[in-house]
Amino acid sequence: MKKGILSVGLLFFLIGGVVQSEENTFSLGYDQLDQLIREKNGSVQSSIQLLDASRVRTDSFKRSFLPQISASLGSEVFYNGGMNQARLQPVGSLDLLMNLSRGGQDEQEEAIRQAQVGLALVQSHKVYATELMHAQQLYWDIVFSDEMISRTQDSLKQNAKSYDATKRRFQRGLLTQSDLMAFEIYKSRLEEAVESLNHEKKILVMKLQALLGLPETTVLFLTQQSLLHEHREDFLKEVLASDQAYEIQELIINEQILGFQIAKMTGKNKPSIDLFSTYTLYTEAERSFANVTDRAEVAGGIRAQFLLFDGNQNQSELKSLTIKRAALSEFLTYKKHLVFTELKAFQEELIHLHDLLHHSESRLSKTKTFLHYVFEDYDRGVKNSTDVLTALQVYQEMQENYVRQKRAYQKIKSELLALIPSRK
Repeated sequence: MKKGILSVGLLFFLIGGVVQSEENTFSLGYDQLDQLIREKNGSVQSSIQLLDASRVRTDSFKRSFLPQISASLGSEVFYNGGMNQARLQPVGSLDLLMNLSRGGQDEQEEAIRQAQVGLALVQSHKVYATELMHAQQLYWDIVFSDEMISRTQDSLKQNAKSYDATKRRFQRGLLTQSDLMAFEIYKSRLEEAVESLNHEKKILVMKLQALLGLPETTVLFLTQQSLLHEHREDFLKEVLASDQAYEIQELIINEQILGFQIAKMTGKNKPSIDLFSTYTLYTEAERSFANVTDRAEVAGGIRAQFLLFDGNQNQSELKSLTIKRAALSEFLTYKKHLVFTELKAFQEELIHLHDLLHHSESRLSKTKTFLHYVFEDYDRGVKNSTDVLTALQVYQEMQENYVRQKRAYQKIKSELLALIPSRK
């Protein structure tokens, strides 16, 4: 009976382990990267919170016209005729201040804060685009590893086929031991390559899981096992303006903010007008009335304040901001040219790789046919084992070169898309 209970318990344990394993398995497609980065990437979530923080600071212009109310309450010990006549009496005040005009400073402050929201929005998009680019590049690196493993295993099969043919000839005394060893050495090299690719893939998967915010226990599978060779001539020939780049948008907004700050500093030379009201309670030391209400003072009115001289502090700050804005404008012009060149360079590199891929496809097809003919010649005794091994190595080299070019195309495309908005 106990044995039956243990068996049932073990069965449930194993079933539970299978269910848990299935729950931790995640099949990832390239199109899913976008959503996962938006929802689970910590850097993206942080940038969204910073955007929210900027938005909270807006509407300061409206708030500047709301009354500011302050109060103070305490007590004061005093004496007039000696220590034995010391008295303790309450003191306090209630003040109200309402802005009527700040010489335009409050309007410029609102403009600054609105621009900072725009800047935070661009920076949030930039963070998302950068994190998505890193995820895409890791994705393509993993797919590259999978395809390279598959193609290398194919070469191992071709090598095993050649080894078997060589071994039969060796047993008939037609070839030497060195002919066999050459294929064994090449097999060892291919197996080592597969092992290294599997090791590299394991590390890449760990990095991608962290970037996507997936638990470490997740068993990640990619739905794609080979790299794409896309034909996007429209994208390659599109004229990309540098103003589209996130970096340029940041600089443009920062220049606008400096302009608003200059206007705000200029407003300090204009009068500030306030509506004020105050209630103050004094002690008998300051108002010699026994009745508390008689010691209270109420005042109110409209007050205008003018800045007559501040030791040229405002003028100095204004001059500094003007110089900064001119410097930023100069840098913006330079950066636009630099970014345009960078965008154009990425496009040219993609066009070049696109052409190379077509050459590689043609060359790989010819190499495969060449390998087939070498095998036939070898079977007829026209070619020797060295010819076969050389053909196998050339075929593997062509495969590696083709897969590397496909990966380079996808990774450079990701870099280009990370620079500009509204692209996928």
